[in-house]
Amino acid sequence: RVLFRSPKTEMPETHLMSNGSYSMMISNSGSGYSKKDDMLIYRWGEDVTQDSNGMFFYMKDINNHKFWSSGYEPCKNEGENYKVVFSLDRAEFSRKDGDILTHTEISISNEDNAEVRRISLTNHGNETKILEVTSYCEVTLSTLSADIVHPAFSNLFISTEFVESPLCIIADRRPRSKDHKRCFAMQTVAVEGETIGTVQYETSRINFIGRGKSTFNPAAMENDVPLKNSTGAVLDPIISIRERIRIKPGETCKIAYTTAVGTTREEVIDLAQKYREMHNVKRVFELSWTQTQVEMKYLGIKSSQANLYQLMASKILFLNTQLKDRSDYIKNIKKGQSSLWAYGISGDVPIVLLIIKKDTDIDFVRQMLNAHEYWSIKGLKVDLVVLNDQNISYVQFLQNSARDIISSSHARDKQGKQGGVFLLSSCSIPKEDVDLIKAAARLVIDSEKGLIITQVKNSSKVIEEVKNLEVTKVQYIRKPFSFKERKLEFYNEIGGFDTESNEYVIKLKERRETPAPWINVISNGNFGFHVSESGSAYTWCKNSRENKVTPWSNDWICDTPGEALYLRDEQDGSVWSITSKPIRDDSEYIISHGFGYSTFQHEAYGIIGTLTMFAAINSNTKVYILKLANNTDIERRLSITYYAQLVMGVFPQNTSQYISTYIDEE
Repeated sequence: RVLFRSPKTEMPETHLMSNGSYSMMISNSGSGYSKKDDMLIYRWGEDVTQDSNGMFFYMKDINNHKFWSSGYEPCKNEGENYKVVFSLDRAEFSRKDGDILTHTEISISNEDNAEVRRISLTNHGNETKILEVTSYCEVTLSTLSADIVHPAFSNLFISTEFVESPLCIIADRRPRSKDHKRCFAMQTVAVEGETIGTVQYETSRINFIGRGKSTFNPAAMENDVPLKNSTGAVLDPIISIRERIRIKPGETCKIAYTTAVGTTREEVIDLAQKYREMHNVKRVFELSWTQTQVEMKYLGIKSSQANLYQLMASKILFLNTQLKDRSDYIKNIKKGQSSLWAYGISGDVPIVLLIIKKDTDIDFVRQMLNAHEYWSIKGLKVDLVVLNDQNISYVQFLQNSARDIISSSHARDKQGKQGGVFLLSSCSIPKEDVDLIKAAARLVIDSEKGLIITQVKNSSKVIEEVKNLEVTKVQYIRKPFSFKERKLEFYNEIGGFDTESNEYVIKLKERRETPAPWINVISNGNFGFHVSESGSAYTWCKNSRENKVTPWSNDWICDTPGEALYLRDEQDGSVWSITSKPIRDDSEYIISHGFGYSTFQHEAYGIIGTLTMFAAINSNTKVYILKLANNTDIERRLSITYYAQLVMGVFPQNTSQYISTYIDEE
C-alpha cells in the first residue's frame, strides 16, 4: 500500500492495473487512462503539469448546488480531507466535503475486459441528503497516437446509443478499412441504496460542458440543469450517466459504474446485464486481490518490489526531473529518431536505459528484467535498453553474462522487438548514438549511482516555491468609460462587419460565447498563427501541422489557449487578461479581426487595454503591441507576463522531452 495525502505531488504518482488485456493507469489526482491492448477507451494525454484527462465522477448536493469530484480532478479541489491509497489490486480515493464522505474504489475485472469504480457516499450530517452522481469520459476507441494527432477527425467515426434494459450507454467506432475490427464500449451503473427518478444520460460533449467552459465548471453541473439524453452520431462523443440518490443521516449509499469493451453489441449488452448486479461488482474486487497474489508469486517478487516498479512507471509515463541531470545530452543531440532504428529501437515507445560497467552489476540486469516483465503484465510497453559500458576486453564476461540472463528470462522472445529488451555494447556503437539513447530515455538507471530505489526517488527533486506577492488594499475611483460604438453591417447580436476599417468586429458581453471559435488566420507565407475571439492562439513556422511552435487544442468547445498574456496589479494582486481567455470577467470584450492583424479591447480594474497581434512581413516573428491607459485617480503599478507552452513539432507529448530553455545573455 502506498499512501498520498495530497494530489499536488512533485510529479503525478501513478498506479497500474491490468488483467492482461484490459489495462488502466490512474494518478493520485484521479486522472488516467484505460485501454484494451493498444486501444484507448477514453481520451488521455500526458501532461505533467495539469494531469487533467481521464474518467471522472461528479457529486452534487441538490440542496445547495455545490458539486465536487471523486478525486482532485477535474474540479481541482481536495475537500476538507483528501487521501489516496494505491494497493496492488485496487486504487482508493477518500475525501470529505461538508457532511458527505466520498470513498471511491477502482479495480479491473479478471473475468471480463471491464473496469469497476465503486463509490460509497456516507451522510455524516443530521439531515437527509439528495445527491446526484454523474460520470464523464470522452470516448475515443482508438490508439493514443491517432487521437492526439487529430481528435476532431477521430470523433467523427463514433456513434452512441442508450439501452434501457439492461440500462447502459454503448459507443462504437465504425471501421475505416476492411482490416479494422469494429469495437464497442459500454458503461452501466448499479446502485445499492435509494434512487430518485429516472436515470439521465448524455453523449454530446457540447451539451455537457458548454461552449467556452471545461470539465472544471461544466454547464451540466450548474444549478439544476438536467442532462439532455442525446445520442447518435454526435460531433464530440462522451459517455455520461447520472443517478439521483437519497441518503438518510448516518447511512451509506453505494453506486458502481462499470465500463467495458467488446467486439460485438451483444457482448457488451451481456456485460451490462452482469454488472447491473452489485454482487458481481463485489466479486471483481475479491478476484483482483487473488490475481495480484498469483502475479507476484509468478514473478517471484514481494509487494515492496512491486511498489518500486509502480513508482518507476510514473517516471516513465510522465516527464520527471531526472531529465535535468541529462540536460547536456538533450541539448547536444546531433541525430534523429531514425538513428535508433539500426539497433532495432523504434523510438515510438518509452525507453528505459540501464547502464552496467562491472561484472558485479549483473544483478541490476535481473532486477530490471523483473521490472520490465511487471510493466508488460500491467500493459505498459517499454523498450528496455541494457548498455554495457565496460572497458574493452578480449573476453567479454559482462556482455556474455547479460546475454545469458536475458535469454533465460521472459524477454528471450522479445529481444530486438518493440516493447522488448535490447543489449548493446558502447564499444561497438558510435558515441553519438550512445549519447542519443541517453537523451531519448525516459528513465536511466546507472549501476554506479547506487540502488535502483535510491536513483528513482532522487529523480523527484522538490522545486522551491515562488514567494507569494505581498498585497495591500488599494482604493481608487474608476472613471466612467465605454468603448466607442461602431456601425456594423450584418450584425448578429455577437459580431458584424465594420466597412470603414475592413474589420470583423465581435462583442462579447455578459459572458456570452460565439457558437464556435471565430478565428483570424495571419501569415507571411513562411510563418504565422491563428487566433480566435477568445484570444486563444497557436503559432507555426513553415508548416502549420509538422512544426507548431505552440500547441493547438483542436477543441472547438473549450478552445484551450496555448499562449496567454496576463496583467497583474503589483499592489493589490488583481490578475486579468485583455482577451477573454485565460481570465474572463463580466465586462465587455471587443475583438476586431482585420487583414493581417487582430485587436482586442477590454477594461478591467480601471485599466483600459488594447492588444494587437500580427506577424512581421519579412521575418519569422510574432508581435504583440499592448497599450494600457489608467482610468483611475491614482498611480498604478502593473506587471505583464507572457506565457507560451512550447511544442516545436507536431504535438507536445512527443517533443517536450527534447526542449531545453535558457537565457540568452547577449
